Amino acid sequence: MNLDLDFIDYPTAWEIVDTYKLKHDKRCSFRVTGGAFLCDCDALPLKWAVLKERHDGKDGLSLAEPYLNR
Repeated sequence: MNLDLDFIDYPTAWEIVDTYKLKHDKRCSFRVTGGAFLCDCDALPLKWAVLKERHDGKDGLSLAEPYLNR
């Protein structure tokens, strides 16, 4: 288990849903509430999986760090 890659912290999750145009399920809390609640459909984990694939760690930063430093 790699805590940096296997779990999304709340600040990073919010940055991801605010940064990317995710395709939320029509019943997703994020969509139903107009963004008042964090995504609870597959859109966020699927985007996290794509970001994990692209992250090689060569910059010495954690995967979440770029989102947390905005």
